[in-house]
Amino acid sequence: MIKGGNGAGTELIPRMVMAGRKLEYHQTVTEPEPGRVVREANVDGMLVTRFIVDPLDDGQRCRVTIDTDFTPAPGLTGFIERLGNPPVMRYVYLKELRQLADYVRGKGH
Repeated sequence: MIKGGNGAGTELIPRMVMAGRKLEYHQTVTEPEPGRVVREANVDGMLVTRFIVDPLDDGQRCRVTIDTDFTPAPGLTGFIERLGNPPVMRYVYLKELRQLADYVRGKGH
C-alpha cells in the first residue's frame, strides 16, 4: 500500500511472507538531497534504505547506489535476520534496479 504518491512524504506499507511468517512494515520517505538521495525508513527506525543517484558523463548516464542499515532483533530472531536479510535484500534491490532501468528505457508504467 502506498500513500502520498512520489518522493518526500510518501508512506509505504510493504507486506511480505518470510519463512512462513507474514511481515508488514510502515515506512516513510524523505529526500535529504532532493533529486539525488531518497530515504525510506521504517517508523520504528530499525531499517533505513537510501537510494543515491550520481550523474555521470554530463548527465548522460547515472549510477544508482542502494544502501541499507538495519538493526536486527535480539537473540535467535536477530541471528536469523542477520543471515536471511542480505540475500533477500539483494533480490529486492536487483528487482528495483531492473524496474528503474525499464522505466528509464520507456518500458515502465
